[in-house]
Amino acid sequence: MKIKTSHFLMLIAGLLAAFLFVCPAMAQDDPAPEGKDWGDYRVNQSIEVGWRGTSFTGNNDVYDTFVNLGQGFRLFNQTLEMRSKDHQGPLFDTLSLPNFGYGGDPNNFSMLRISKDKWYDFSATFRRDRNLWNYDLLANPLNPTTSNPTVIIDSSPHAMALTRRMGDYKLTLLPQSNIRVRLGYSRNTNEGPSLTTYHVGTEALLFQEFKATTNTYQVGIDFKVLPRTNFSYDQFLNYYKGDTTWTDNNLMYELPNGRLVDMGVSWDTANNSPCAAPITNPSTTPPTVNPKCSDFSYYSRTGPVRTSSPTEQLSFQSNYFKNVDMAGRVNYSSSGATIADFNELLQGFESRTLARQLTTNGPVAVNRTAVSADYDVTFTITPKFRLVDEFRFAYFRIPGQNDLTTGALFGATAAAPLTGFNPATCPAPYTAAACPPHSSSSEADSGTSISSLFLGQDTKTNTFQLEYDFTSRFGGRIGHRYRHRVIDQSTVTITTSTYDPKLVATGPCKGQPLNPDGSCTIFGGSSDAFSTTINENSLLVGLWARPIDKLRLSYDQELMYADNTFTRVSPRQLQHYKFRGDYKPEHWLNMGTTVNVYEARNNVYQIDHLEHTRNYGVYFNVAPTERWSLDSGYNYTGVFSQTNICFSIGSAIPPPGVVACTIIGSPVTLQGLSIYNNKMNYGYFDFMVKPAKRVTLKAGYSIDDVTGNTLILNPNSPTGPLDYKYNRPFAAVDLALAKGVTWRTGWGYYDYNEMDSPTDPTGPRSFRGNLVNLSLVYSF
Repeated sequence: MKIKTSHFLMLIAGLLAAFLFVCPAMAQDDPAPEGKDWGDYRVNQSIEVGWRGTSFTGNNDVYDTFVNLGQGFRLFNQTLEMRSKDHQGPLFDTLSLPNFGYGGDPNNFSMLRISKDKWYDFSATFRRDRNLWNYDLLANPLNPTTSNPTVIIDSSPHAMALTRRMGDYKLTLLPQSNIRVRLGYSRNTNEGPSLTTYHVGTEALLFQEFKATTNTYQVGIDFKVLPRTNFSYDQFLNYYKGDTTWTDNNLMYELPNGRLVDMGVSWDTANNSPCAAPITNPSTTPPTVNPKCSDFSYYSRTGPVRTSSPTEQLSFQSNYFKNVDMAGRVNYSSSGATIADFNELLQGFESRTLARQLTTNGPVAVNRTAVSADYDVTFTITPKFRLVDEFRFAYFRIPGQNDLTTGALFGATAAAPLTGFNPATCPAPYTAAACPPHSSSSEADSGTSISSLFLGQDTKTNTFQLEYDFTSRFGGRIGHRYRHRVIDQSTVTITTSTYDPKLVATGPCKGQPLNPDGSCTIFGGSSDAFSTTINENSLLVGLWARPIDKLRLSYDQELMYADNTFTRVSPRQLQHYKFRGDYKPEHWLNMGTTVNVYEARNNVYQIDHLEHTRNYGVYFNVAPTERWSLDSGYNYTGVFSQTNICFSIGSAIPPPGVVACTIIGSPVTLQGLSIYNNKMNYGYFDFMVKPAKRVTLKAGYSIDDVTGNTLILNPNSPTGPLDYKYNRPFAAVDLALAKGVTWRTGWGYYDYNEMDSPTDPTGPRSFRGNLVNLSLVYSF
């Protein structure tokens, strides 16, 4: 990522060298490429290649997360345009091929558009994105420095380095005829190494080899059987494969018997995480740990997901009848997802339950059926008066089933052998050395779980509006939206749990009938079904005005009330206001303002949810001549929410102002008002001037200034992305050296600065530095 100081000085020298061409170039004309003739085609092409240099200091992981632009030779841009002069090209009439980002950038793009008048239209797009994410506060346990030993996690336990490749290919046959055929294919792959965590006794860090593939096929036909009416039929076939695997490669400690183990990422010995005294011998390599602490010695999980989703769609658009415009669509999809064999194996030690090995395996299957339809109609009663009605119907149902088998083996410590109940080696009274140890919290030695789950929703929405133009300069609309939702969910679970005879007297088998070997099997189950009906009514109002030809104003609002909600943060009431003003006194001067305010609440007892998003912006564009222009703007966004939540604090000190949670009733479960408040100020300007026809100078600046606060339960947690400044100035010089040849120099500066808390255990996430592009553009 970094370059040496001497190399960076060479880049700066190249930047200064570009300015030496400015003076002699100012007296020359600007030769503009006009294209070249190649047979029947007029050809225009440009290519920009060059070098990017970078010099950054600070947190490289955050730089890669936000910017991720490295140094080296690059293809910054390339375009090819071919157009037939008389539509008599032998194979095609138009061809377009842009590309950018090749040579090492994280984002590469290519697109081919080629068409033959009346015969075909083909497009192919390829995009590759390299997504690096290592923002160290994400999922960080924020271990206190008072832990013994102190273990600071300075990278995100959910870091990733994924590569996404997306390809889209579309072909339209006979594009200008009454019957045309459309074919399409898309492929999307996303794969690469990543990390995640998993909690059983301790919070283990897992290596997650992420891999997901989606293939989509499309066949469609458009046809006209009536004047001014189009019908379309489409068939989509979507196939998804999820082949992500999970393993524990973080075995950084050893037991006294030499077995390597993972002690997890959460270290707070004062609160017994992973235990009060985990390290017994720090001088060994790796350090030796206490076998009575919770740990992982092996973990693997596989569960290949296969999903198929065929979808059919019929749509139409028509203005066949005078003063009536109609459009409609019907969509049906029936999909299924399966995990043929979910398989999870964990070996280690959980001190609370004495479990040494846990296994879970079995099949999972989910189906989804969805139907949607919409119909829009506009009646033009008079040239000034219109009636608009929109109806939406959406219905889906998702039944799912799983059949899982679980097993457990036990041991008194992490160094003890894996032991399961065997009546031949552990006879009554079950005190032999071969008998597995148990605690009152131990899992079942074996068990099964068969679950049937269901989620369904039926939604009907109708929007009716009256539109009236009072004059040619003023008009408005008023309407009503009604939405009716019925959400059904149900769960049926049947379980069997077999427990070791040691738990008969004091454990869950107390008072239960016994099996012949002395163990007991408990048969259980549960059944829950809920149905939620929600009715929403909205008043819609809109106004527009054009007091003068150069000024346009518009205002829209929605006031909604619902008689029920599905989630705690769903609104019972909302108000949404939008305003936009555009003023263009001259063709070269444009300015305007926008206002977008969203207010919502669900402030019933024990929820007290309030939220708002307020956005205000202004912009200013001026370009009186081709010699100079200015583009500038400012935007403010304020986001606020509060919700009464219940949270578990364990043995930690409760935050001020919280009380016992009456919803759950646990003595270590409290409730408090969770507040999130975020304010962002964003400003920018871009300035361009051409002191001579051959010289173009550009400069600009943008800034994000963010402040905020939220309910913080962990005293070690900093404000992080709720309190930062991000400055990005830039400058560039374009110098036309000869006809079709341009030298381009660009500079950008990145300054990301978080207002870090003094107690931040992960260290600063700020970075700053320079980026320089030196390139040559050739075009004809």
